[in-house]
Amino acid sequence: MQIAEYYTIRRAVQDNAPAPDAAATEAMGIELRAALLATGMFHTVEVGRTDDADRLVIAMVGFATGIDASEAALALARVWTKHVAYGFWRAQTIRVDKRHVELQGATRLSLRGHYCTVHLIAEERPEPAVLRSTHAATQAVIVHRPATGRPTPSTGLGHAASAALPVPPVRRSRRWITGRSAAVA
Repeated sequence: MQIAEYYTIRRAVQDNAPAPDAAATEAMGIELRAALLATGMFHTVEVGRTDDADRLVIAMVGFATGIDASEAALALARVWTKHVAYGFWRAQTIRVDKRHVELQGATRLSLRGHYCTVHLIAEERPEPAVLRSTHAATQAVIVHRPATGRPTPSTGLGHAASAALPVPPVRRSRRWITGRSAAVA
């Protein structure tokens, strides 16, 4: 979405919905921080709140120099749409430069609910030395544990019992030009 169009839409939702209370902006800030850290792409994450209606929740993140800004923009867009924005309504605009990404978003809880706005900036920065030494220490000690807990939806990993079950053979059919199908093992 173009930035001018986003500003028009954001202003319209601000004029037609109540502002959130402090608890709602605090909750969104907590969700944003957790989602950004969960990506593993950002080594520095700072999240805060303001009284500015155009950016009630603000965030500044740093990503490693080896990561392309377009990859960081894609990760920010996923965090915004999948984890932070309310399900009822959302709008966002993203600006990507060579080493800088900026996301501005507005979302509304429900037809009669409040709105919330986010302004997030991601910059390419070298990883702080404290974090590098922490990563080196954690990488030196690798603990292998069996997979437990909730499975990942796409892979089914995490089921210890499913590893013992036999996997049935997959059969696929091949459609010929004549329209008949033949099974392929």
